[in-house]
Amino acid sequence: MADDRTDGPRFVDTGSDEAGRITSGHAVHGVMETFEDNWWRDNYAELEELQHDRGYEYYRPAFRYGWDAYARYRGRPWTDVEAELASRWATERGESDTKWAEAKRAVRHAFDRATEVFQGK
Repeated sequence: MADDRTDGPRFVDTGSDEAGRITSGHAVHGVMETFEDNWWRDNYAELEELQHDRGYEYYRPAFRYGWDAYARYRGRPWTDVEAELASRWATERGESDTKWAEAKRAVRHAFDRATEVFQGK
């Protein structure tokens, strides 16, 4: 007897080919909360253009925002969405007081990583 329950978010394949595969926004956010959060915590110090002395928690809201932006702007390149992401940062950053100029590179890292993960690029 197979058990179809899962303990975490599920990826939803709604496309018929690799280019058409997408995930639900809920699943993308859930992945950030678990696996991706751990990945960023372990690897953020290796990323270019971040101030590593600030610590992971400083950049965490920006990583989450960039990761979640992939679901919102799926299929669009960074150059097409950057201005809108910048204008929404003040309301999307939660309790963080990080300015866009300081968060932008972390947001970009997460957006690019989500693109690689979900599109295989």
